[in-house]
Amino acid sequence: MSESDDAEAMLAVATAFSNDDDDDIATAQRAVEHHEYLLSTMLEGSEGTERRGSLPGRSPHKLRDFSHGERGILRDYFGLDGRPPIFYEKDFERSFRLPRFVFDRVYRDILSVPYFQQRVNATGEMQSSTLQKVAAALRVLAYGLPADEVEEYAGLADSTISETVHRFTRFVVEKYKPLHLREPTRADLQRIMDDYAEAGFPGCMGCVDCSHWVWKMCPVAFHGQYKGQSKKRSIVMETVAVKDLYLWHFYIGLPGTMNDLNVMAFSPFLIQWLLVLSLPPSRTQ
Repeated sequence: MSESDDAEAMLAVATAFSNDDDDDIATAQRAVEHHEYLLSTMLEGSEGTERRGSLPGRSPHKLRDFSHGERGILRDYFGLDGRPPIFYEKDFERSFRLPRFVFDRVYRDILSVPYFQQRVNATGEMQSSTLQKVAAALRVLAYGLPADEVEEYAGLADSTISETVHRFTRFVVEKYKPLHLREPTRADLQRIMDDYAEAGFPGCMGCVDCSHWVWKMCPVAFHGQYKGQSKKRSIVMETVAVKDLYLWHFYIGLPGTMNDLNVMAFSPFLIQWLLVLSLPPSRTQ
């Protein structure tokens, strides 16, 4: 029930009690009982769902200096006050797991998302910047760290970092999936085959390879299944790339105990092309 509904109900009850008619008083009493029943039902349904707020007895919010966190990121990787950055390009790629030009492209594209835009709170102070949120999300994704380990560097709350990571991953998938996570068209395949034909490999559509990604946080129950020849737990990723390093096929998730031949036996890409090659050519009328 809204505040307007409460006001209308109380006005109707007061009007009824102001009259001397017994029927009006009985109707008002029933309205009061019905109103109390609705309030008790709402209170019972809201148990355990109260939102945390600035109430007596609760811990106060941390006094975060968002500008200090942003200046730290600018000082380390972008330069500040006319000074060069502390870390070099190779350090940037190792920290964020992507080149600077890719970072700049993602940063420019994500500026249009309202959640990542810098806003002003109710007290008139500037909140966290876009750079802080993007850097925090990439640091979590790059190292697989929990949100509270990035809290001190980024200057954000762990709950904000967790939400930022989810929103960032959804943005990347929705923004770049139509272009970078799609099957190649006939024109793409023809262009790739022409490039390889000029290099002396006619009929080639790319280079397939399987790589093992180490799974450091692998559960103990899966150690035997994912421990490969290197005695480390890993996950196999199959990729198909062209000579300009464009990866147009990913297949990831198989345990590290499998070698390349076993992975290719389960590969949906190779199975699909084997079925296409095994089909008889269509006859033209």
